[in-house]
Amino acid sequence: METSRVAAHDASAQPNPVKLSIVGFGTVGRWLAKAIHEKRESLATRFGFATTLVSVATARNGFVYREEGLDIPGSGVIAWIYRRDVAV
Repeated sequence: METSRVAAHDASAQPNPVKLSIVGFGTVGRWLAKAIHEKRESLATRFGFATTLVSVATARNGFVYREEGLDIPGSGVIAWIYRRDVAV
């Protein structure tokens, strides 16, 4: 059985920025957004990339984009999904 190996990342190097979008924000999409947010430091130090969630799209409510990133821990995106009057 072959195992995959991840190349070691130089922790002193600047992480590469990675902008992400999620299509669908149900159970899985919300879990993914939360996991990305909670693991962002680990992703930067272990794998060398800094994640920013910049957009979310849903079939019901359309698309929201913010170049500097969305506030996932806050209620902005979730309120937008349910069409509450908030800025994201």
